[in-house]
Amino acid sequence: MQRYISLDIGKKRTGVALVDDSARVATPLTVISAGTSSNEFLNELISLINEWEPTALIVGLPIDLKGREAVAAQDVRARTAALVDKINQNLVSRSRDVLDVHYVDERLTTAQAEQSMRDTEMSADQRKTYRDALAAAVIAQSFIDSL
Repeated sequence: MQRYISLDIGKKRTGVALVDDSARVATPLTVISAGTSSNEFLNELISLINEWEPTALIVGLPIDLKGREAVAAQDVRARTAALVDKINQNLVSRSRDVLDVHYVDERLTTAQAEQSMRDTEMSADQRKTYRDALAAAVIAQSFIDSL
């Protein structure tokens, strides 16, 4: 069984979702409100990785509507590379030395997340917070469906 943690990396918040390929269903997990370069973010993510022991990360990559990597994609790739280096240095219990990364087109995932929450009884603030975790789940589901 392969297990993945999916990230929808934003400037202010990062949505996190969990998926394993046997269930083939992505589940929103949490939102980390700290910036990706902060120790708080790193500690929260390492804690989740140690708890869930994924074989890889799935990271949403900003692609424009013409199918090209948006300017933000370079930023996400750079932040992800730095993050993975730090994670691989700080993991407690890993059967592997390196955590793999799979990039997935994240076009319209936030819109899909918003659409799915439209008829819920959540407040605007709750939707804003949960949207990032749900977007991470949409990214993860896209990846798992492509396997």
